[in-house]
Amino acid sequence: MKQKIERTSPRITVNKMGEYPFASPTRRSRIIYDAKYPKSFITARYSKAEASIKEFFLNKYRDRKLITQSIEELTNLKPTSKYHNEVIYSCIEALTEFLKFIEGSELVENDKDYFDGISKSASIKISGVEISIRPEILIQDKGKVTGGVKLYFAKTYPLTKPSAEFIGTLLMKYLKEQTGSDIKARNCFVIDIFNKTIYTAPKAYSKRLLEIEAACEEISSRWSSI
Repeated sequence: MKQKIERTSPRITVNKMGEYPFASPTRRSRIIYDAKYPKSFITARYSKAEASIKEFFLNKYRDRKLITQSIEELTNLKPTSKYHNEVIYSCIEALTEFLKFIEGSELVENDKDYFDGISKSASIKISGVEISIRPEILIQDKGKVTGGVKLYFAKTYPLTKPSAEFIGTLLMKYLKEQTGSDIKARNCFVIDIFNKTIYTAPKAYSKRLLEIEAACEEISSRWSSI
C-alpha cells in the first residue's frame, strides 16, 4: 500500500484559492483535504492543451494553425489506456473551445509581448498559507514584466467573476512582489477555457486582498484538524 503524502504546512493552488471562499462548507473541507493529502502522482490532464495555448501566445502572429495542428496531432494519437484516451479527448475539447473565443479578443489584437511563464516554484505566502501561482504566460514591455496570464481548465467548477477576481488579484500580487513594479490590473488576465471568458484582475485590488487574507486565515486554522 502506498503511503499517503501529508503536507505539514498549508499550501494550495491559486485556482483552488479562487474557488474556496465561495464554496459550501463541505466543499471547503474537501479542498483543504486534497491540498493537505495530495496524490503521489498526478498527470496533468490538460498539459498538452496548456503547452499548445502557450505556443499560440508566444508566436508573434498568434497563428490559429498552431492550435489546429495540435488538435490534429492529438486526434491521430493512439491511446495506450482508457485514462490516456480521456486525456486526449479533454485536450482536444479544450483547444476546440479556445479557438471559439480567442480570435478578436483583446489578448490577440494588441501589441503585447508574451513570454513563457514560470512552471515551478512560483508562490506567495499569505496568512501562513503558501499559494502556488505559476503564471503560464508573462507579459512584457521593453523587456520589463508588466502582467501575466493564468489559464483555467476546470469544467466541473466554472469560474464566476468573483472567483476569477481572486485569482487575478493573487496573480497581480505575485507579479508585484517579484518585479517590484507597479503592475496594472488590466494586464493581469485569467482565461476560463471552457467558459470561453477572459477576466482581468479587479480594480478593487486591496479589498479582494483582504478577503483572500481572511480565507487564508481560515485555511491555516483548520489545516491541522483536517
